[in-house]
Amino acid sequence: MAITKDELFENKISIDKEKIYLYSYFPGKLQVSSDNFRLKTRVRMKEVRNNLCPYISIEVYCQRYFMLLKSTPKGCANVASLWFDGREINGRETDLAPITFDVTQWTDVELIVRNKHVTIQINNQDAFSTSYQNSSKLITGLSFISNGLCEVDYVELAGLDGKIICNDNFDGK
Repeated sequence: MAITKDELFENKISIDKEKIYLYSYFPGKLQVSSDNFRLKTRVRMKEVRNNLCPYISIEVYCQRYFMLLKSTPKGCANVASLWFDGREINGRETDLAPITFDVTQWTDVELIVRNKHVTIQINNQDAFSTSYQNSSKLITGLSFISNGLCEVDYVELAGLDGKIICNDNFDGK
């Protein structure tokens, strides 16, 4: 899942100014709890402008609160952030360097939530964990947000019972 500079130009979208690019994905009715799931994806970003701190955010839409992981390159960890249970964990107050990566390179990101305990893995390595109190109920969709042209190689959403709810490699088949 991606958009190109040529597609932006064809649609008369200027890349001269800072923009946020949002790819939303609502694969139909999802019957998976936001308190117990596994989300795997592989992402990277192609910059359209020279950004000091390029970022990729992965957002999980839920019936109540959203969940979000915003990652940046290592030198910009202060602008990285996480959102769970309606509260932000930001890189200015918490060391979020472990969730940062070179956003211009393909990176495997995994979000595992078990009984409201979150584990984030970057390239198959545990990077950060936290817990939250209030359920966000069912998952309703996903978004990939960036200040460049984000590419999503695949996305897999599964319940902790192993039942795959959504599995897409965006190859058009």
